[in-house]
Amino acid sequence: MEDDSIYFSSANALADHFGYILPSVPSQPVATKYPILYPWLLSWAWRWNPSFPANLRVAAILTLAFGMAFLVCSFIFLRGLEGIGDSEALLLTFLTAVHPIVLMYSSMVMSDLPFAALALAAMLTADRAMRPEASGAKTASCAGLTGLAILMRVLGVPIAAGILAAALARRAWRQAAIFCAALIPFGGVILHGAMLSRPSLPTGHGTGLLGPGFATEWTYYTSYIGYWKLSVPNTHILWEMLKNNALVVLFSPSSYTLFALLTKPTTLNKALMFLVTAGVFAGIVRQAKAGGWKPIHFALPFFLAVILFWNYPDTNRFLFPFLPLFVAGLWFEVKHLLALIAKAFRESQQRSEKAIALALGLAVVALVCALAWNYVLGTRNILAMGRDRSNLLAEKREAYQWIAGNTSTGDVVIAYEDASLYLYSGRQSMRPVTFPTSGFYEAAYLQESLTQMEDVAHGVGARYWLISDDDFSVEWNDALTGGRKREQELEQGLSGVFQSKNGRVRIYKFPCRGDSKNQPCG
Repeated sequence: MEDDSIYFSSANALADHFGYILPSVPSQPVATKYPILYPWLLSWAWRWNPSFPANLRVAAILTLAFGMAFLVCSFIFLRGLEGIGDSEALLLTFLTAVHPIVLMYSSMVMSDLPFAALALAAMLTADRAMRPEASGAKTASCAGLTGLAILMRVLGVPIAAGILAAALARRAWRQAAIFCAALIPFGGVILHGAMLSRPSLPTGHGTGLLGPGFATEWTYYTSYIGYWKLSVPNTHILWEMLKNNALVVLFSPSSYTLFALLTKPTTLNKALMFLVTAGVFAGIVRQAKAGGWKPIHFALPFFLAVILFWNYPDTNRFLFPFLPLFVAGLWFEVKHLLALIAKAFRESQQRSEKAIALALGLAVVALVCALAWNYVLGTRNILAMGRDRSNLLAEKREAYQWIAGNTSTGDVVIAYEDASLYLYSGRQSMRPVTFPTSGFYEAAYLQESLTQMEDVAHGVGARYWLISDDDFSVEWNDALTGGRKREQELEQGLSGVFQSKNGRVRIYKFPCRGDSKNQPCG
């Protein structure tokens, strides 16, 4: 997709001892957007087998290993909850394992499952390590797992905050101090990467023109904080974003169970999602009161608070560490409702009350059936998406092969899937545009980005532009439509040099510019 190709290209640079950089991007800036742990782990796939794409098999095994660790931690967590036996824990672990979203990210070279495994392991360890009687070694081990989660993704920071809050709530003062001290080296690594090593905007290549579109794109590659500022340029956008994110956070537990079914934002769908979310949180609170509050309960509010301010709140990805908690919460609440309905049905003497109890029971059963169908439908959608991506990849590889054989090593290519192009062809590349999410709330910002779509190409002196039928497919609807329309307009003014077998992938050449430093005329 995008993040996975950036991870894997940086892993290649690490394996070749070039440092933690973005080798696919012109000027090869230092990689400061993502923590280093996951690319470093992926670099061993390159060391084991330097042949791409054959080494993706090794990288996939790494993802699967973390996925199995996540499931083991899920089972241990579920079995440790009051009122859940081994059989129920196995069933809920199975439901977690075959969840469509989990299946999808299990097949990707992404940090989501590795982060979920480390974060959940840290919260599990913290349940015993953050008690007044716990040994210092146990607390330091918990801090080590938490630090690794932070080095995997910055979202490990709210996990650390939740664990610390659990220690303070339990009056484990010594353990809290040890935990904080042990996290200092990990925090230093993150701060150094995010602040001290941030790449500066390069001087112009090619025509020397560095338009605002190029500056935006450079920020996208090098700084989460900088790109957040571009996406939230004023208080109005901030307020609109917070309102939207609040709804996303509110519906996040139900999106795991109803998203594939309820894709349209109708009032009825929102009401059903709200009821499921309410049931999940009611079950979580009910279980916590019976079995005690655990570090995972303390970490969840901190985690949700970060997502509330995230300009791209993809909760289906971000909340993986809490998926077992959501599954358990819904399980507890369904069991509780069924017990109440059964009791009312047995003890009631009036037919009307029995009818109401029976209707509620049927509603719960219908909900369970809907959840099962959601799994089936979600899996079907993922398989269909995988087939479409696979079919189009065959045509993209035709284009990548043409680029590798018909361009010079110094040529820069514009492509929406830029890092993938680099991995397959060895040519540096940049996206034509990445839309700041401010355009989601105000159309003027989207239109501004569309008018700047050529800035990157001019700034890096690009010689070629690869256009694919699935460009902008992960953007919101207006950005997808606008991006493809703008690409079609640009195609009219460029010279076509390649078209794949079915015409779904095309390569265009920019007019020769006499002042180009990268590619002299002639």
